[in-house]
Amino acid sequence: MRCFIKVLREYAMFEGRSGRREYWLFIIGWLLIGAVSIWVDRVTNSYNFRTGIAVFESFWFFSFILPWLAATVRRLHDADWSGWWAMAFLVVNVWFYAAAMPSAWPHMRFSWPLAAAGMLAWAIVMALPPSRGENRFGKPEQAWC
Repeated sequence: MRCFIKVLREYAMFEGRSGRREYWLFIIGWLLIGAVSIWVDRVTNSYNFRTGIAVFESFWFFSFILPWLAATVRRLHDADWSGWWAMAFLVVNVWFYAAAMPSAWPHMRFSWPLAAAGMLAWAIVMALPPSRGENRFGKPEQAWC
């Protein structure tokens, strides 16, 4: 919980480094909140199956996009990668999200394997070990959460 709150507090900080533990605990919280928002959309009938628009799910996605992006950039910095790679992962996440909508199936059903491969690549890169010692993005952060 502390890691999740820490990432939310640093929602627009794109400098520095974040360790694997901080990043993945944030992602787990992000996914749990997303699952609850999907459930609330289904229970309240606020999901339009024809257009694929969901009120709570959209609110969840757009409210957490900036903290997710900042955490991803800092995690990439920890592995000594450029933060600009986060933009490629943002495209993959949006593509995966769009391909999951029922209204997109007639047009995007054949892109599912590619979107899933992109998500797998994102998970692998985010699981890379940190660079040892200080790198061009600063000193490694001490894990406190």
